[in-house]
Amino acid sequence: EVMMRERARGLWALLLVALAAAAAAPGAVLAQGNLTSRSDLVGLYALRGSLGLRARDWPRHADPCTAWAGVGCRAGRVVSLNLVGLRRTRLGRLSPRFDVDGLRNLTRLEAFNAAGFGLPGSIPAWLGAGLAPTFQSLDISDCAVSGEIPASALVGLGNLTTLNFAGNRLSEQLPATALSRLTR
Repeated sequence: EVMMRERARGLWALLLVALAAAAAAPGAVLAQGNLTSRSDLVGLYALRGSLGLRARDWPRHADPCTAWAGVGCRAGRVVSLNLVGLRRTRLGRLSPRFDVDGLRNLTRLEAFNAAGFGLPGSIPAWLGAGLAPTFQSLDISDCAVSGEIPASALVGLGNLTTLNFAGNRLSEQLPATALSRLTR
């Protein structure tokens, strides 16, 4: 009986360590709950429209935290967006573009992953300064992004730990001046 209690205590300790590690991970989602932020809702609907996402993936009259594919929430706020595997509407496929202005409304966003999701066009100059101060992970690899990377696009991303631009048609390297501002 003493062995069983010790084993159970060890398993509980392991579970607590795993939960703490998950909470510390960028974009970690511990409890979904319902979306509580009107600003987040406005931003998500702007992205739904500008990216041409299908209603099957992001249904109009459902709570984004519980029913929208790739939306991660914590305490009723959007903390991560993962567009990998999502599909566009027919109209969205006809004119895809790098239009992610809705991200500006997501003031608790920590991670944005659009790897392989077509975002043709250039990276907006506002991107770094327009994202949440808590933002940590940006993956826009293989998205058909083209053109220059404006130095201003990385300003304000002091907590950035992951940056992936691979597989795009960028015309130059990441600006050294922008990289020097990153603290990690």
